[in-house]
Amino acid sequence: MTEKPPYDFDVFVKTLLSGPEMLNGFLEGIAGIINNSRDAVLFVNPQQQVMFFTKGAERMFGYTASEVFGQPMWILAVPEEIPSNAVGFAQFIQSEARSYGPLSP
Repeated sequence: MTEKPPYDFDVFVKTLLSGPEMLNGFLEGIAGIINNSRDAVLFVNPQQQVMFFTKGAERMFGYTASEVFGQPMWILAVPEEIPSNAVGFAQFIQSEARSYGPLSP
């Protein structure tokens, strides 16, 4: 039997769950990476509200995080594209995979 490599996901998760300091350190690291990214990163809940908005998102969309927190994600969309995007988002929320390609038909 071969030993699992250190990048194995199961080993990774067990390591994170081995103690609160490991998990906290990981989460702080991820938060630092996301917050310092030049890319727009935002999280939306199933109710379609913006729950997380990075500095990159602020630059891209022209809103501050405090302006969009809790707001419908559709304030960030091009008005003509809202109907097709709304259908795609609803399908995504209903899917088990939670991954999808372009929202256009």
